[in-house]
Amino acid sequence: LDQVAANVAAHCQAKPALLLEVGTFLGYSSVRLLQALGPEGRVITVESDAEVAALAMNFIEFVGFSGRIVVKVGAFQEVLSRQMHSDL
Repeated sequence: LDQVAANVAAHCQAKPALLLEVGTFLGYSSVRLLQALGPEGRVITVESDAEVAALAMNFIEFVGFSGRIVVKVGAFQEVLSRQMHSDL
């Protein structure tokens, strides 16, 4: 996973400000991807399992990124539909 995050950073000539991740699990990849984005980056991650999402939110808060990583709970298609008219 660390190599994937490094590849994201290396192949982006301009680092995106926002990254959408599908499948949060425990939040480790969200944190690593955020670190690859740099200090201005944000991650929105979607997890279908509410219990797993709660664990990820705890981990993300523990490492100090709760202000820059948002965990959305639900099926990806449903979450995306709900967010289409709001600021992701």
